[in-house]
Amino acid sequence: MPKKQVGLFADPHFKQDPYAAYAQLREEGPVRPAVMPNGVKVLLVTRYADVLAALKDERLVKNIHNARPKTLLGKLGLEP
Repeated sequence: MPKKQVGLFADPHFKQDPYAAYAQLREEGPVRPAVMPNGVKVLLVTRYADVLAALKDERLVKNIHNARPKTLLGKLGLEP
């Protein structure tokens, strides 16, 4: 039986030293594909300056309730 792949944030090494994992992510690149526990694919932005720029960019939606139909919110486990 194949071993189940553990996500970065659930890995015991991450929990022991998250700062080393964050540093490695930043070295690998500013944006990295990731998968949420429910299977939804997302992009993880790893550098502070890039996150700050994205939060200030009015073209990007900061509140998922403004961006997605309620059916998708249910899939993400965010249905009110």
